[in-house]
Amino acid sequence: MPSRTGDIQTVTINQVLEDLDIVVGEDFAMGDFDVLGWQLAAKVRERGSHGYNHHGALFRPNYERGILVHSLIQKKGLVKILEIGFGRGYVTTCAANAIYGKGINGEVTTVDPFFDQQKLDNFSSVLDPAITSMVKINTMGQTSDHYFDSLHPKARFDFIFIDGDHRYDSVRKDYENAVKHIDRGYILMDDYHMPTKVEKDIDVSNFVDSLPSSVERKLVLTDRLLFNDDRGKTSDDLDYGMVLIPVGDI
Repeated sequence: MPSRTGDIQTVTINQVLEDLDIVVGEDFAMGDFDVLGWQLAAKVRERGSHGYNHHGALFRPNYERGILVHSLIQKKGLVKILEIGFGRGYVTTCAANAIYGKGINGEVTTVDPFFDQQKLDNFSSVLDPAITSMVKINTMGQTSDHYFDSLHPKARFDFIFIDGDHRYDSVRKDYENAVKHIDRGYILMDDYHMPTKVEKDIDVSNFVDSLPSSVERKLVLTDRLLFNDDRGKTSDDLDYGMVLIPVGDI
Protein backbone atom coordinates (compact mmCIF):
# COMPACT_ATOMS: atom_id res chain seq x y z
CA MET A 1 0.00 0.00 0.00
CA PRO A 2 1.45 3.42 -0.93
CA SER A 3 2.30 5.83 1.85
CA ARG A 4 0.17 8.93 2.28
CA THR A 5 1.85 12.27 1.78
CA GLY A 6 -0.82 14.85 2.57
CA ASP A 7 0.29 16.67 -0.58
CA ILE A 8 -3.09 18.01 -1.70
CA GLN A 9 -4.68 21.40 -2.24
CA THR A 10 -6.90 22.24 0.72
CA VAL A 11 -9.98 24.47 0.84
CA THR A 12 -12.78 24.93 3.34
CA ILE A 13 -16.43 24.28 2.60
CA ASN A 14 -16.91 28.02 3.06
CA GLN A 15 -14.62 28.65 0.08
CA VAL A 16 -16.37 26.03 -2.06
CA LEU A 17 -19.76 27.61 -1.39
CA GLU A 18 -18.36 31.02 -2.24
CA ASP A 19 -16.98 29.69 -5.54
CA LEU A 20 -20.43 28.26 -6.30
CA ASP A 21 -22.03 31.66 -5.53
CA ILE A 22 -24.08 30.10 -2.76
CA VAL A 23 -25.15 32.27 0.16
CA VAL A 24 -25.96 30.51 3.43
CA GLY A 25 -29.40 31.55 4.63
CA GLU A 26 -30.52 32.50 1.14
CA ASP A 27 -29.78 29.50 -1.07
CA PHE A 28 -30.42 27.07 1.76
CA ALA A 29 -31.36 27.16 5.44
CA MET A 30 -28.87 25.73 7.93
CA GLY A 31 -31.74 24.53 10.08
CA ASP A 32 -32.91 22.11 7.38
CA PHE A 33 -29.63 20.22 7.65
CA ASP A 34 -29.75 20.33 11.42
CA VAL A 35 -33.17 18.66 11.31
CA LEU A 36 -32.07 16.02 8.79
CA GLY A 37 -28.88 15.45 10.72
CA TRP A 38 -30.78 14.95 13.95
CA GLN A 39 -33.08 12.45 12.27
CA LEU A 40 -30.50 10.57 10.21
CA ALA A 41 -26.99 11.15 11.53
CA ALA A 42 -26.87 12.47 15.10
CA LYS A 43 -24.84 10.55 17.67
CA VAL A 44 -24.62 10.56 21.43
CA ARG A 45 -21.27 10.88 23.14
CA GLU A 46 -20.32 8.18 25.59
CA ARG A 47 -21.21 9.12 29.13
CA GLY A 48 -18.08 10.03 31.08
CA SER A 49 -16.06 10.87 27.95
CA HIS A 50 -14.27 14.21 27.62
CA GLY A 51 -16.77 15.36 24.99
CA TYR A 52 -19.77 14.37 27.10
CA ASN A 53 -18.36 16.15 30.16
CA HIS A 54 -17.18 19.31 28.42
CA HIS A 55 -19.34 19.79 25.31
CA GLY A 56 -22.60 17.93 25.86
CA ALA A 57 -24.22 14.61 25.08
CA LEU A 58 -25.12 15.26 21.43
CA PHE A 59 -22.89 16.23 18.55
CA ARG A 60 -23.18 16.72 14.78
CA PRO A 61 -21.09 14.12 12.93
CA ASN A 62 -20.13 16.30 10.00
CA TYR A 63 -23.56 17.44 8.89
CA GLU A 64 -21.70 19.62 6.39
CA ARG A 65 -21.17 16.57 4.20
CA GLY A 66 -24.81 16.95 3.28
CA ILE A 67 -24.48 20.67 2.66
CA LEU A 68 -21.57 20.09 0.27
CA VAL A 69 -23.40 17.37 -1.65
CA HIS A 70 -26.65 19.38 -1.76
CA SER A 71 -24.89 22.52 -2.99
CA LEU A 72 -22.94 20.82 -5.78
CA ILE A 73 -26.00 18.95 -7.03
CA GLN A 74 -28.32 21.93 -6.95
CA LYS A 75 -25.89 24.47 -8.36
CA LYS A 76 -24.73 22.24 -11.22
CA GLY A 77 -28.12 20.65 -11.97
CA LEU A 78 -26.92 17.08 -11.39
CA VAL A 79 -29.73 14.53 -11.51
CA LYS A 80 -28.26 11.01 -11.51
CA ILE A 81 -26.48 10.28 -8.26
CA LEU A 82 -24.64 7.19 -7.01
CA GLU A 83 -23.68 6.68 -3.37
CA ILE A 84 -21.40 3.90 -2.13
CA GLY A 85 -22.15 3.45 1.59
CA PHE A 86 -25.60 4.34 2.94
CA GLY A 87 -24.98 4.82 6.66
CA ARG A 88 -28.33 6.01 7.96
CA GLY A 89 -29.42 7.84 4.82
CA TYR A 90 -28.35 11.40 5.56
CA VAL A 91 -26.43 12.06 2.33
CA THR A 92 -29.00 10.18 0.26
CA THR A 93 -31.72 12.46 1.62
CA CYS A 94 -29.67 15.61 1.06
CA ALA A 95 -29.06 14.57 -2.55
CA ALA A 96 -32.75 13.83 -3.16
CA ASN A 97 -33.75 17.16 -1.61
CA ALA A 98 -31.31 19.00 -3.88
CA ILE A 99 -32.73 17.42 -7.03
CA TYR A 100 -36.29 18.10 -5.89
CA GLY A 101 -35.35 21.71 -5.16
CA LYS A 102 -34.53 22.17 -8.85
CA GLY A 103 -38.04 21.03 -9.77
CA ILE A 104 -36.78 18.23 -12.02
CA ASN A 105 -36.92 14.45 -12.05
CA GLY A 106 -33.86 12.57 -10.92
CA GLU A 107 -32.49 9.39 -9.41
CA VAL A 108 -30.38 8.52 -6.38
CA THR A 109 -28.92 5.03 -6.10
CA THR A 110 -27.36 4.02 -2.79
CA VAL A 111 -25.34 0.80 -2.50
CA ASP A 112 -24.63 -0.98 0.77
CA PRO A 113 -24.37 -4.71 1.61
CA PHE A 114 -25.47 -4.10 5.20
CA PHE A 115 -28.80 -2.29 5.01
CA ASP A 116 -30.54 -2.28 8.38
CA GLN A 117 -34.34 -2.46 8.15
CA GLN A 118 -34.87 -0.17 11.13
CA LYS A 119 -32.61 2.45 9.56
CA LEU A 120 -34.36 2.05 6.22
CA ASP A 121 -37.75 2.51 7.89
CA ASN A 122 -36.56 5.64 9.65
CA PHE A 123 -35.08 6.95 6.40
CA SER A 124 -38.38 6.37 4.59
CA SER A 125 -40.33 8.15 7.32
CA VAL A 126 -38.14 11.24 6.97
CA LEU A 127 -38.51 11.59 3.21
CA ASP A 128 -41.29 13.89 2.06
CA PRO A 129 -43.63 12.00 -0.32
CA ALA A 130 -43.45 14.97 -2.67
CA ILE A 131 -39.72 14.33 -3.06
CA THR A 132 -40.07 10.64 -3.80
CA SER A 133 -42.69 11.45 -6.43
CA MET A 134 -39.99 13.24 -8.43
CA VAL A 135 -36.77 11.55 -7.31
CA LYS A 136 -36.44 7.80 -7.68
CA ILE A 137 -34.42 6.26 -4.85
CA ASN A 138 -32.83 2.86 -5.39
CA THR A 139 -31.47 0.93 -2.39
CA MET A 140 -29.12 -1.80 -3.60
CA GLY A 141 -28.27 -4.34 -0.90
CA GLN A 142 -24.98 -5.61 -2.31
CA THR A 143 -21.29 -4.84 -2.39
CA SER A 144 -20.10 -2.06 -4.64
CA ASP A 145 -18.08 -4.62 -6.66
CA HIS A 146 -21.23 -6.61 -7.42
CA TYR A 147 -23.17 -3.46 -8.20
CA PHE A 148 -20.61 -2.15 -10.67
CA ASP A 149 -20.35 -5.60 -12.27
CA SER A 150 -24.11 -5.49 -12.88
CA LEU A 151 -24.06 -2.06 -14.54
CA HIS A 152 -24.30 -1.69 -18.29
CA PRO A 153 -20.97 -0.37 -19.62
CA LYS A 154 -22.74 2.72 -20.94
CA ALA A 155 -24.45 3.59 -17.62
CA ARG A 156 -23.47 7.08 -16.48
CA PHE A 157 -23.86 9.19 -13.35
CA ASP A 158 -23.45 12.92 -12.70
CA PHE A 159 -22.20 12.57 -9.13
CA ILE A 160 -20.59 9.60 -7.36
CA PHE A 161 -20.06 9.68 -3.60
CA ILE A 162 -17.60 7.05 -2.34
CA ASP A 163 -18.04 6.35 1.36
CA GLY A 164 -18.00 2.56 1.67
CA ASP A 165 -15.21 0.24 2.74
CA HIS A 166 -12.31 2.60 3.51
CA ARG A 167 -9.50 0.06 3.18
CA TYR A 168 -7.02 0.70 0.39
CA ASP A 169 -7.99 -2.05 -2.06
CA SER A 170 -11.69 -1.29 -1.71
CA VAL A 171 -11.18 2.46 -2.17
CA ARG A 172 -9.03 1.79 -5.23
CA LYS A 173 -11.62 -0.51 -6.81
CA ASP A 174 -14.49 1.89 -6.05
CA TYR A 175 -12.62 4.76 -7.69
CA GLU A 176 -11.53 2.72 -10.71
CA ASN A 177 -15.11 1.54 -11.21
CA ALA A 178 -16.52 5.03 -10.68
CA VAL A 179 -14.42 6.70 -13.37
CA LYS A 180 -15.80 4.24 -15.92
CA HIS A 181 -19.32 5.52 -15.28
CA ILE A 182 -18.97 9.29 -15.20
CA ASP A 183 -18.15 11.65 -18.07
CA ARG A 184 -19.05 14.98 -16.52
CA GLY A 185 -19.71 15.81 -12.89
CA TYR A 186 -18.00 15.02 -9.60
CA ILE A 187 -16.52 12.15 -7.67
CA LEU A 188 -16.49 12.86 -3.94
CA MET A 189 -14.51 10.65 -1.56
CA ASP A 190 -15.11 10.83 2.17
CA ASP A 191 -12.64 10.41 5.03
CA TYR A 192 -9.33 11.59 3.62
CA HIS A 193 -6.91 11.77 6.56
CA MET A 194 -3.73 13.78 6.69
CA PRO A 195 -0.60 11.95 7.98
CA THR A 196 -1.25 13.51 11.41
CA LYS A 197 -4.54 11.57 11.76
CA VAL A 198 -4.27 7.83 12.14
CA GLU A 199 -7.35 5.62 12.30
CA LYS A 200 -7.52 1.88 11.65
CA ASP A 201 -8.66 0.71 8.19
CA ILE A 202 -9.11 4.22 6.77
CA ASP A 203 -6.75 4.31 3.80
CA VAL A 204 -8.49 6.82 1.53
CA SER A 205 -5.54 9.21 1.58
CA ASN A 206 -3.10 6.40 0.73
CA PHE A 207 -4.98 5.90 -2.51
CA VAL A 208 -5.73 9.53 -3.31
CA ASP A 209 -2.10 10.57 -2.79
CA SER A 210 -1.03 7.91 -5.30
CA LEU A 211 -3.19 9.33 -8.11
CA PRO A 212 -1.27 10.97 -10.98
CA SER A 213 -0.97 14.75 -10.96
CA SER A 214 -3.22 14.87 -14.03
CA VAL A 215 -6.20 14.01 -11.76
CA GLU A 216 -7.46 17.34 -10.45
CA ARG A 217 -8.49 17.12 -6.81
CA LYS A 218 -8.82 19.16 -3.66
CA LEU A 219 -9.39 18.38 -0.02
CA VAL A 220 -12.54 20.10 1.23
CA LEU A 221 -12.44 20.67 4.98
CA THR A 222 -15.91 20.02 6.40
CA ASP A 223 -17.13 19.39 9.93
CA ARG A 224 -18.61 22.20 11.99
CA LEU A 225 -17.12 25.09 10.05
CA LEU A 226 -20.55 26.42 9.11
CA PHE A 227 -22.24 25.15 12.26
CA ASN A 228 -20.97 26.36 15.62
CA ASP A 229 -18.32 23.92 16.82
CA ASP A 230 -18.92 22.78 20.40
CA ARG A 231 -15.29 21.63 20.49
CA GLY A 232 -14.01 25.14 19.84
CA LYS A 233 -12.00 24.11 16.78
CA THR A 234 -11.32 25.97 13.52
CA SER A 235 -10.30 24.87 10.04
CA ASP A 236 -6.67 25.05 11.15
CA ASP A 237 -7.39 22.21 13.57
CA LEU A 238 -8.90 19.87 10.97
CA ASP A 239 -6.61 17.24 9.46
CA TYR A 240 -9.29 15.35 7.55
CA GLY A 241 -11.94 16.09 4.96
CA MET A 242 -13.56 15.10 1.67
CA VAL A 243 -11.76 14.84 -1.65
CA LEU A 244 -13.59 16.54 -4.53
CA ILE A 245 -12.62 15.39 -8.03
CA PRO A 246 -14.20 17.25 -10.95
CA VAL A 247 -14.74 15.20 -14.10
CA GLY A 248 -15.13 16.65 -17.59
CA ASP A 249 -16.07 20.27 -18.23
CA ILE A 250 -18.06 20.67 -15.01
